[in-house]
Amino acid sequence: MFIGEAGSLSHCLIKVKAVDGRKYTDIDVYMHYNLRICRPVFLNNKKRKILIDYLVKKIGSKYD
Repeated sequence: MFIGEAGSLSHCLIKVKAVDGRKYTDIDVYMHYNLRICRPVFLNNKKRKILIDYLVKKIGSKYD
């Protein structure tokens, strides 16, 4: 999920992998990949903040 700025990363994603768990990743890592961009239609600013805050709290935890 793209979250914008986080620490030293200006174009930051939160990614989740089964082995590595949740972590920050710079979008440049995916420069040579075809990405599918999904834009949630009914996610307002309040709900988006709740989702991002939840994901940020889970950084470092394993995939569940």
